Amino acid sequence: MSTSPSISTPQSIPILTGERLRAGLEACGYRCDTALLPGSRSLSPGCTMSLQFGDRIATDADGVTCLTVRCSLQINGSSEHVSGVTRWQVRKLIHVPGRAEKLCFAIEADLILGRDIGLADILASGGDVYRHLHMLIGDASATLRDRSAENRRRGEAGAVVSAPVVRIEAKFFGDLAAGRSGLVAGGAGDRSHSAEVAARHLQFTRVACDWLKDDILPDLASAIRRMVLQVQTTVRYRSPPTNAATELQSEARSQSESWPHDPSRQSEASQRAESAAATLVPEQIQ
Repeated sequence: MSTSPSISTPQSIPILTGERLRAGLEACGYRCDTALLPGSRSLSPGCTMSLQFGDRIATDADGVTCLTVRCSLQINGSSEHVSGVTRWQVRKLIHVPGRAEKLCFAIEADLILGRDIGLADILASGGDVYRHLHMLIGDASATLRDRSAENRRRGEAGAVVSAPVVRIEAKFFGDLAAGRSGLVAGGAGDRSHSAEVAARHLQFTRVACDWLKDDILPDLASAIRRMVLQVQTTVRYRSPPTNAATELQSEARSQSESWPHDPSRQSEASQRAESAAATLVPEQIQ
């Protein structure tokens, strides 16, 4: 979710509030706990995020293997010194259907939410953010495939093999995007294993990559887009928006058509998001 200073006009364009963000996340089945941070905080403008998984894979007494995906996320407007910052803990447990092994993913996200994040900014740049993250996750999956082949060769030769940790980092601001993905060493999941254990570990980690890329990310993007569009449609202005604001919102809507929202694969979570967003009808610009 990127921001652009040129679009941030709080007097004429609605912004992302904690209430709106909570509605979008809860519509996708996420649990949210929030806390207001005292005083003023120094935050970098735009959106910064990191994902890490592969270092926490555990099997319980019922034979269910759970892979934890940890996410650190900061979303802010264009200001570097911000008051009213909130800290979020966002959690979700996802059971993967249609597999012989019982597998689930535990999403653990820690979010810092700043202020003055225009909804039009999210619509305008969200498609680019989605595609960039999709590419980074796909690159990580390809790297894991290469590691799987390498581990097979090492295992056949009787050598010890490793089960690495995936890390993805990205930064977005305005039209700028930067990111990287790869395998990191030194975590608990990177210890030497037998070829059989390492192969199973890599298999679960690759499934996590594909699930993030093909299900979790599209569902979140679609739900957020629908929430923003619904709020922009239902918001009641204290005074009519300026021509410039109307043009900016129209352009943002047009650009947001590149977001993933194919009705033929619209998830139940996205449908719930549209319903939840319809209740967010503010009396004035926030």
